[in-house]
Amino acid sequence: MENYEFPALRKGIFYWVIAQHQGRSLIIGPKMSEDDAYRTGFEKLDGNFEVVALPTRDRAKAVAMMKNKLLDKTANVDEATRRFKHG
Repeated sequence: MENYEFPALRKGIFYWVIAQHQGRSLIIGPKMSEDDAYRTGFEKLDGNFEVVALPTRDRAKAVAMMKNKLLDKTANVDEATRRFKHG
């Protein structure tokens, strides 16, 4: 039997759902496709979310990457270092 490689695994791109929920940052994933991430976001968060493509399926690494992006975007250390809630 041959091994089948999933395209997302070969590329190393995974999709994460990121949102602000009840005053906290929330991360859901990883998802293998962008469509699956959007579907999950609409089901769980009623459309108030963002889908982000990251080169990892490790949740801790994804959270660290998102915190770094938030720090670059806002320059607010307190906001960027707040804990993410896992969905």
